[in-house]
Amino acid sequence: MGAITTDTLDHCLGEDFNFPFELEDANGDPYVITGTVFFWIAQNKADADALVTKSSPASGVTIDYAAGGLGQVDVARADVSALTAGDYYWALWEENASSKRIPLAEGEYRLIQIVEDFQTV
Repeated sequence: MGAITTDTLDHCLGEDFNFPFELEDANGDPYVITGTVFFWIAQNKADADALVTKSSPASGVTIDYAAGGLGQVDVARADVSALTAGDYYWALWEENASSKRIPLAEGEYRLIQIVEDFQTV
């Protein structure tokens, strides 16, 4: 694997959220993820308890094209319904055959409250 990727994810409360990912090896070639188990979490800050947890193969992390290193994290609106708008932290890990979790990507996870502006006539 290459270096850990950092990115900011913006998720509007009340909406479903899909986070596609593409993994490459140190040479920039697709990282083959056949049979790999992934975990994605959202938490208040790094090293805190997870507030939302997703995993593959059947709990919110799907592999779209294993040979090409393509996958997706799906966070439903219900998954974050107990959270308030604000800044959180997210991380994506690969779990290897020894059950060791290897960090792949991380960053800020912003939950945004949408305020609708209604005008009367």
